[in-house]
This record gives sequence, structure tokens and C-alpha cells, in this order.
Amino acid sequence: MLDSLTIFTKGGLILYQYESSTTASSKKKNEILLNQFMTSIFLDPTFTTTNQTRRITIESQLVEWQSSSQDASVIAVASYSQVVLKGKKNKSLNWIQFLLQACLKAWLSHEEKYNLV
Repeated sequence: MLDSLTIFTKGGLILYQYESSTTASSKKKNEILLNQFMTSIFLDPTFTTTNQTRRITIESQLVEWQSSSQDASVIAVASYSQVVLKGKKNKSLNWIQFLLQACLKAWLSHEEKYNLV
């Protein structure tokens, strides 16, 4: 199950956010997760990647992200529990990559149409 999906700029501006739970503790957990993600990935000079799709673990949550091929400053981030990986059918989570790609494409199309950001 997808716990959260966030589209934001590398500057930190949140453009869209979905959270599966709307409790105050869940919102705080997601905020901490995003802050740790930003610190781990964008503020760590030793972190390097070679492709656009990435996955890391933060506090028992898997965090997968993808930057847009059209606008590299826009990033989509999805978080989900490691429990999703249990079982033979879910060994390959390509659906999350497709979801991130589709979300970025839809957002950029919407942004272009309405002159957002």
C-alpha cells in the first residue's frame, strides 16, 4: 500500500501531496520522512546516483523517487512499507516507477497548461 506520494521542486516547494492517513501523527511521520529524504539525498555531497529512478530505506519505509526527464528540478517521491515487498508477486515493484512517471507527466502537463510554478 502506498503511504504517501509527493511532487516537489529541488528547492523544496511542495507542488502536490497525497497521504493515505490524515492523522496528526501520520502527517508528522511523513514530514520527518521527507526531511530525512532531502537530507540523505540532496544535501549529502557523498551520495551519487547514475539513473533517474532510485530507492532507499528510511525508518522501515521504502522511499522511491524519480526526477522528470522534461524538467529535472521536479521530483516525485513515493513511500511505502517494507511489508509490500513480502511475497513472490511483489518482488518487482515496477508499478511504483510507472506511477511516479505518470504523476510527473500529468503534473508537468497541468503546470504547462495553467502556467504554474
